Amino acid sequence: MGLGVPGALPEGEAVPSQFVEKLWFLSSHLDGAHLPSVALAAASLALTLGWPKPWAKVLPPQVRSVCVCVCVCVCVCVACCEPT
Repeated sequence: MGLGVPGALPEGEAVPSQFVEKLWFLSSHLDGAHLPSVALAAASLALTLGWPKPWAKVLPPQVRSVCVCVCVCVCVCVACCEPT
């Protein structure tokens, strides 16, 4: 989630270890979230949950989500890094 070292924020502020406190802490620090990472996670979740159940026997939805998201990342990277 872009929080740096496990258990600490980049500023050195400790992340609580208990679930409820950690959830509250992370929700109060959403302004520091990396928006492209959040968008990629949301797209992956949508692809996974939107995959029809009968097709899951042929191709698991998680595999499809990973492949699609990797392809999108590669295309975005190539488009952004391409010399003009």
